[in-house]
Amino acid sequence: MGPAATPASDIYALGLVIFEMITGRRPHQAETPMAVLLRRVKEAPPSPDSLVPELDPSWSRTIVRCLDRDPGRRFSSAGEVAAALELAAGSSRAVTADTGTVERLAVADAVGHRRARSAIWVAAAVVALALSGLTLLTTSRWRAPAAPAPAPIPVQVTTWPGLEVDPDLAPDGHTIAFSANRSGRFEINIQQVTAGSRAIQVTADGAQNFQPAFSPNGQWIAYTSHGKGGIWLIPSLGGTPRRLTDFGSHPSWSPDGSLIAFQSAATAELSANAVAALPPSTIWLTPWQGGEPRQLTREGVPTGGHGSPHWAPDGRRIVFTASDRRWSQIWSILLDGGEPVPMVTSFPAALDPLVSARGDRLYFSAVSAGEWYGVWRLELDPSDCVPTGEPVAVANLGLANIRQFDLSRDGTRMVHTALATVSNLWTLPVSASSGEPVGEPRPLTTGSARHSRPAFSPDGETIAFDHWQVGANQDIWLMGADGTEPAQLTLDLASDTQASWLPDGSGVVYFSQRNRGSGLWSTSLRDGAETLQATLNGEGDGFRLSPDGSRIAYHAAGPDGPINLWVARWDGGQARRLTQDRELMGFPCWSPDGRWLAFEMQRGGDDHVMVIDASGGEPIQLTFEPGRSWPYSWSPDGDKIVFAALRDNGWNLWWVSRSTLEQRQLTRFDRAAGYVRYPAWSPRGDRIVFELAETTGDLWLAEGLP
Repeated sequence: MGPAATPASDIYALGLVIFEMITGRRPHQAETPMAVLLRRVKEAPPSPDSLVPELDPSWSRTIVRCLDRDPGRRFSSAGEVAAALELAAGSSRAVTADTGTVERLAVADAVGHRRARSAIWVAAAVVALALSGLTLLTTSRWRAPAAPAPAPIPVQVTTWPGLEVDPDLAPDGHTIAFSANRSGRFEINIQQVTAGSRAIQVTADGAQNFQPAFSPNGQWIAYTSHGKGGIWLIPSLGGTPRRLTDFGSHPSWSPDGSLIAFQSAATAELSANAVAALPPSTIWLTPWQGGEPRQLTREGVPTGGHGSPHWAPDGRRIVFTASDRRWSQIWSILLDGGEPVPMVTSFPAALDPLVSARGDRLYFSAVSAGEWYGVWRLELDPSDCVPTGEPVAVANLGLANIRQFDLSRDGTRMVHTALATVSNLWTLPVSASSGEPVGEPRPLTTGSARHSRPAFSPDGETIAFDHWQVGANQDIWLMGADGTEPAQLTLDLASDTQASWLPDGSGVVYFSQRNRGSGLWSTSLRDGAETLQATLNGEGDGFRLSPDGSRIAYHAAGPDGPINLWVARWDGGQARRLTQDRELMGFPCWSPDGRWLAFEMQRGGDDHVMVIDASGGEPIQLTFEPGRSWPYSWSPDGDKIVFAALRDNGWNLWWVSRSTLEQRQLTRFDRAAGYVRYPAWSPRGDRIVFELAETTGDLWLAEGLP
């Protein structure tokens, strides 16, 4: 056992909390807990005002004193800390000494959803923490939620080593429907919520079936079929399935059982942090007995892809998510028209909305910066579904993301999936002349973080890639093409992502939302100097620098709503729109000579590989197969485009020839619970490096919810 805790150790812990609240990071960062411990022992923490320049130096000195390595030099009590911060805050503080409560203060926007700019708010919150003992959680653009009630202890319902997802409770609260890949393909199952109960498989067509939803009378299950497409119905005890729609996913029954709401987009992936839908998805309604579906929400109103619908108990309103690749919000809309109403817009990501049976609470999964997804609760006025309070944390496992949950009608029992996704970069040796595989894929990185979006240096010797994990920033790292000598390149508190290389290999260009300027930054490999190269206004994404370094290709929503391709000069000037599509054309990648752009085109539930002349013209479609085809790079000869494809049983690597339309499957992964992303072809032509992810998860049950 270690030494007993002392007031000095409490002051140190308080200093850690204050430091992270202000800066969005921990004082000491390293790859392993042991390395963090060594840094704490050997190194003084950085001064907070060196990370947040607008912070008052007196606040910074107070925090540093709390974290002093010598316990004797720390404050002697939390009261002294509170007094120091109150003195620093001066007349701007908003703490009442008699009650110790924090009054409402304006909270400034946070940079990259990572830290609040308002140091006055932080000071006031910390004073209240010291005086009243309240635990405050912070994230960008939202007021501190109320303290959470004691979390229930979850009990694991399924223990199979595969993946179980999408749980839905029957009306009686004693049976769960869910999707599981126990037979190698995802099928709908039901299982009693009792010790020792076994799952009963309801579907058996091998069509990758997901998202079961019990009808209000418990006699039917609506579900999504990836293989056959659309929404299907089947008796809850098994039988012959019946197609309801030929498109869409995420079905949700109306309280009277007459209608089913669903999103128009198919679900893209199984991931611990996947959003339900990307633009241009909208919410639709269809009669449960069949008939013509009708559209409920309008594309782009609100901004984002609309998905994961759920009914309010009066049947007059539906809550849903509006998401893009980097964020997700929760909105509601009346069935008889009117504009959508925002419900939860303050979290970096809010997902899986669910209104309680009494209509007085909204439950949802959410993540604050650097944390796992947990379940949150928002009090509602049952008469109009309007929030009446602030979000309160209900449950958080700490070891996995709580997603895809359902509640019993009395609101005391919750079933959910605990998901975890780990991804690493892999390499596949290929023939430089033919592009054929000449060996088996093998991993280049290991560990529990996510390693993603590899980009080869012009000489093919170095790979830049995204690296992030819970509790740490998303940064650009470098390693040798063989996976050796990984090293962190960017250190800023903001998220750094989507690396490209300068043409001479002297530096890496990446996208970053920093308080010194949001846009494309570069880091020099010679001296580590960071430079803001291009300031970007708007909601662009998927940025790629051309091989000669003169242009930027990206996608963004235009004035008419849909996402399309754009090209801009690196040195400034007016951006030019290349495509005029009504669905989605995005995620461009340059040919080696800079003449062509390959990109992804969305058509309903399918995605195809396209090419277009980088100077403009008509897009050319290269793939036509159902499923998803997501391009990322070209072969050095400029003819083949390598892409991640979801076809048949899972994700694999393929390439397609621009000149002949020949296609070739490169990998044979049989991982329905995993995915392949971002294949980068080496400039030497001898290997393709890609992200390979695996998602694991089981069903859990929590009873006695507050």
